[in-house]
Amino acid sequence: MQQPSSNNDAGSTSTTNKEQPVGEDITSQCLSLLSRNDDTSRLVGLAMLYSIINRVPNPAEILEKCTKILSPKFLDRLLQTGASSNQSEAQAKDMVELAVNILNVFALTLPNANENEFLVNRAPKLIEAIPSCSGLTIATILQILLVYSTGTAGAKRILEAEKLTTLVDLSATNDNGGQVIQHALHRFTDDPVQSKEYLQRLLPMICVKLERYPRAEKSSILSLLGDLLVRTPTEYLPADQSWVSSVYNALSPLILAAPNSTERRHITIVVATLLNAYPPSLLFSPPFPARTVQLLLQLTTIDLRASFPSLAEQLASPNYPATSQRLAASFDIISSFITFLISSEDFSAISLEPECLLKLRNDMGETFGLTTEFLRDRWDAVYTGSCGLEPEADPDAPKSLTWDAPSMRGPEKDPLVMAAMRALGIWLKEDEGLQKECGGLVDVFLGLWTKGKEAGVDYRPWILAGFSGVLEEKHGREMFKENQGWKVLWEDLKEGTKMQGEEARQIVLEEARVLESYVVQEKVVDEGWAREAVKVAEKSMDVETVVMVATLAVGLVVCVRETSKNALREETTGLVDRLKQIEEMLSRTAKEDDIILEHTRDALLGLSM
Repeated sequence: MQQPSSNNDAGSTSTTNKEQPVGEDITSQCLSLLSRNDDTSRLVGLAMLYSIINRVPNPAEILEKCTKILSPKFLDRLLQTGASSNQSEAQAKDMVELAVNILNVFALTLPNANENEFLVNRAPKLIEAIPSCSGLTIATILQILLVYSTGTAGAKRILEAEKLTTLVDLSATNDNGGQVIQHALHRFTDDPVQSKEYLQRLLPMICVKLERYPRAEKSSILSLLGDLLVRTPTEYLPADQSWVSSVYNALSPLILAAPNSTERRHITIVVATLLNAYPPSLLFSPPFPARTVQLLLQLTTIDLRASFPSLAEQLASPNYPATSQRLAASFDIISSFITFLISSEDFSAISLEPECLLKLRNDMGETFGLTTEFLRDRWDAVYTGSCGLEPEADPDAPKSLTWDAPSMRGPEKDPLVMAAMRALGIWLKEDEGLQKECGGLVDVFLGLWTKGKEAGVDYRPWILAGFSGVLEEKHGREMFKENQGWKVLWEDLKEGTKMQGEEARQIVLEEARVLESYVVQEKVVDEGWAREAVKVAEKSMDVETVVMVATLAVGLVVCVRETSKNALREETTGLVDRLKQIEEMLSRTAKEDDIILEHTRDALLGLSM
């Protein structure tokens, strides 16, 4: 059956080549037929409604009346005729098409169709009808379900449908199948309980399809899974990890079979998202195949190295956000792997052999070398080509280039820059060779620190991790001083000591460690800073914060006393008393080798000199 035309000719002054508007008597006859109890009359009424609806002056009003008088069970029976019917195949097909097309008219005409119980309650039967329908009818069903999925009531009926797996199957060959599922889930973003319930049912369902489908159809299912995972808050994902292992196992043959670019993109995004939400040991430890892990890591590093040279010319391209997302996911996989290696106490927990790890280390070293060049170029492309300067610092500085990715609004909001900085920060602790090279990136690090804060992106943990490596080198410390990095970190530390929460506390502790290392190695003589650090340490509330900021203060005081032996004696009296109280408390409650106790005693020793 053909879809009724969307053009409404009611009220036209000319009837040439157009059908006459329908009178009230025909409309009344149609409604009368629909209200009867016998299916034959209802069927005739539906056919009449379908033929006249575009020629009535008030279609929404007529359709609203239909929802009040038409039996929903009758519509359900029509939708079921394709699956089980005494009718001929052609008759059954016509009945299903009539029901689908009528429901499509309702969905596209009635306001709030996505919340109308009469309509959305038909969603389960529409889904059940899909396997027996033609391609055109399936497209119409998906159009209806897309409308329903945008409302809470409609989304609920779709996600609770007994045959939801039919939509998952359909998503392998029709993108709209996946869109229906995604839109429906999105309606419950603010409802953790419902979201968890639906995901707990849906994700294992997708896993089964991944395991069973041939390669050609796996890519579309992977795309659906990746989109769902990216849009789902981590805390909504099921606590049960068995489905995650199922995903990894389903991906393994694809990874081993030299995936194409589309497959690589989906694999990378799915794996990166799962690593962010679940223990990395599920992927990087036995019994998961070591060969698959090795190839996955090689794919990510090769993709990054191959992509870096052309990224600058892609910045203004509409494809750049997708490229950025893919490469950011590659960096996230690398970050997870490095963190897993560093934190592994038992070598048997690592599936890769030492020779393989050495090869990967070389690959990653080369990748991170190119990463530093990318960060330098990405920053300079927008802000300045002069190391260490912001455009606003010099009125004669060149203006920012206008070909940056418009959707990113600066490199600080680029997912690729975030992921690259996170991975680089971890790597710099381990790679002494790269530490020397990254001294020239100190201005970029500090720029991302400041610009990121303004943009609502917290680069501090990643940059502090990077500084802990970069400041081991003389050139890095010189650039840190030249760009007043110590001042940026110190001002942030002071603000952090006034804030509540574990995250703020950890940032303060790391800032204190980085600054203390810089002060001691550079032998910084700054009496004003030393005096201020003593006061901040003394006023801090948390014991560990007191001790770590005191360690920084002691480093500053010791440097000052090397030029003036008795300097700051009186100013440090209060801090000495506070540290003695902490030492006494920790001596009673902590082990002798407790790190905070050790730092406390070291600080007291330094202040006594």
